[in-house]
Amino acid sequence: MVEYRYRAVCEVLGGSPIGEVAARFGTSRQSLDTWRNRFRQEGIAGLADRSRRPRTSPARVATDVEALICQLRQEHPRWGARRISYELARRHDIPAPARATIHRILVRNGLVNQQVQQHKRVYRRWQRQEPMHLWQLDIVGGVPLADDRSCKLITGIDDHSRFVVISTVLATPSAREAVGRRHRGWRCRSADR
Repeated sequence: MVEYRYRAVCEVLGGSPIGEVAARFGTSRQSLDTWRNRFRQEGIAGLADRSRRPRTSPARVATDVEALICQLRQEHPRWGARRISYELARRHDIPAPARATIHRILVRNGLVNQQVQQHKRVYRRWQRQEPMHLWQLDIVGGVPLADDRSCKLITGIDDHSRFVVISTVLATPSAREAVGRRHRGWRCRSADR
């Protein structure tokens, strides 16, 4: 990679336009300009790959605070990030880092054991043994009409077969109309079967 960059820089220093050289070498003008400046300052060693790590991390937790977090965890193994954050602010009068930061510090220092997630409740499907023993009715309201009224939708599903036995719209949402439509829907769908 150093030799590749060296050839590109030599062409630019020889008088070739930087845009043409960048296009020919498949790089950007900015990268080629950076290589040229490094070559002028450091020689061929300046063309080697460098770490992209920032020189400073102003938001990084101080080492003494990180050590205190680890110490609290070792003294109290049952304390999690939330409790450690609380204790730092209460006891040590230190502006506590965020809980997620404290958790990352504990993981980085090997003070958190990963646990396998255990689901205590297992979903169990229940349904009737035969069709037409139980229907599940659902009433959805608030569907606007053109004349500023609202209507309700009624759907009924057979619990065994998941067959839609009734589906109707009630323009005037009242219990009397819902019961009347329900019975008409039953007769209609039952006759079809």
